[in-house]
Amino acid sequence: MAKYECTVNTISPGAATRLTIPLMEGRGEAVAADDWTRGPEQIAPIVTWLASKAGSAWSGQIVNVMRGTIGIMQQPAIIRSFQSDQLWTRDDLDRVMPAMLDAKRAHDLRAKREGEPEAI
Repeated sequence: MAKYECTVNTISPGAATRLTIPLMEGRGEAVAADDWTRGPEQIAPIVTWLASKAGSAWSGQIVNVMRGTIGIMQQPAIIRSFQSDQLWTRDDLDRVMPAMLDAKRAHDLRAKREGEPEAI
């Protein structure tokens, strides 16, 4: 649909709604009706911007919106991989599986650090 200038994004909202308020209260969280950082009204400006000319370059993204914070979420992607010309053996897996897990942990730490909100 890109050739028709159609964009598709996903909003990952953290809003307090009739559906989520009981879940929040079940976790012991107080939900104030006038707290815009927990309300669905925080989503509308993001949707409006994505639908504007300014948002035309955004497509295929997941935008997280909650508690006054917006962020772009990680897409599923291969972090590290290995290739073999033969069927994987247990010895092969003993070598590469820990390396892949180490790469995933390092990636997660980097993403957590880089994903911390910056005040504007």
